[in-house]
Amino acid sequence: MLRKISILLISILFVALVILVVVEMTPQKVRSKNDHSVSASLALASIYDDAVVPEDGQWQGTTSQGKSISFYVADSGMTLVAGYYEITYTCPSSGSHSWGHGTGGEFSIEDGSFVWLYNVNPEGGIVPGSTFFGKIPGSFTSATTCEGKLNGGMGAFTGTKLRTEACPGFGITWKAKWVSPASASEIEEVMGRESYNHRIE
Repeated sequence: MLRKISILLISILFVALVILVVVEMTPQKVRSKNDHSVSASLALASIYDDAVVPEDGQWQGTTSQGKSISFYVADSGMTLVAGYYEITYTCPSSGSHSWGHGTGGEFSIEDGSFVWLYNVNPEGGIVPGSTFFGKIPGSFTSATTCEGKLNGGMGAFTGTKLRTEACPGFGITWKAKWVSPASASEIEEVMGRESYNHRIE
């Protein structure tokens, strides 16, 4: 009889110990999971905090072709106002042709990056009837420096029965830096101007 009572007491103590361990461990696990969640949230916030915010004003630079590129930044580093770029196109029949393009419009800067489009639809595809087009993605590497790529194209006459040919300007890189502040009126003028193209030698 005494032996049965001892076994029963041992069983009760074992169950109580298991319950105690579960009760003690559960909050720790929950806290641990919450700690991981908080750490992940802080890490994510840190990534966004580290995103470069460029200086407002005029930016100028040079492409890998040795040509000029310039644009404006406005709205406390949130908007790129399209400016001017030069590019050399290579035509299969008529050789190389260099042009300068002044463009208007504005494009969002998100997480320190943007895509400047000229005669290219945001959804993709060239605007119908366009002789020139360009796509210029860029990223700000600091508050005063920026770099990116330039891909463009031109349609040209071959001189043979008024036939046209496609002349690409692909794989071009560029770097630019902040040069000066710009007035609101100057930025508005660039933003609202009509696009223009001119031949350069």
